[in-house]
Amino acid sequence: MLEVLAGIACLLLAVYQLFTAYKLFDNTKKHGNKNTSPFLLNSLWSGALIGIILLSVGTGLIVNIF
Repeated sequence: MLEVLAGIACLLLAVYQLFTAYKLFDNTKKHGNKNTSPFLLNSLWSGALIGIILLSVGTGLIVNIF
């Protein structure tokens, strides 16, 4: 039962992480200019990667793979 709750928590965190990465991308696309940090692409990629990892861990915990 604890694994399922941890899986649900991971899924919620993954959805939040992917949503914030998408919102940052959308905001940068609309309002980005030459003063935008060149490291922004790295932060978008790492945020999306963490979201995907959390999504797979959460799914694995719910279906009891781990």
